[in-house]
Amino acid sequence: MRVERAWDGHTRRPGGNRPTFLDREIVFSADEIPFVDPEHAAVWYLITVDGNPVLSRHRGDGVLVDDKWLMVRTTFVDIMLTGGVTVPLIESGLL
Repeated sequence: MRVERAWDGHTRRPGGNRPTFLDREIVFSADEIPFVDPEHAAVWYLITVDGNPVLSRHRGDGVLVDDKWLMVRTTFVDIMLTGGVTVPLIESGLL
């Protein structure tokens, strides 16, 4: 096998042009949480990597399940897709 270009494992993914963040400090924070009703909220997220914002004022949704607030799956998938990560499909009826 002949390798034309090596991947250093830190700055770029093989075949891609997005940086990886595996060894970085990633922080998700909620900037604003307006409640739509007692079980649903709109959430404005800020995501930082090593203290630098990479996604600000990202609109997502939260839902109350068993007395715990959770990020809805569509918000999670949207954030992952923004970072170039594909999320597998799940069975219908699940969050």
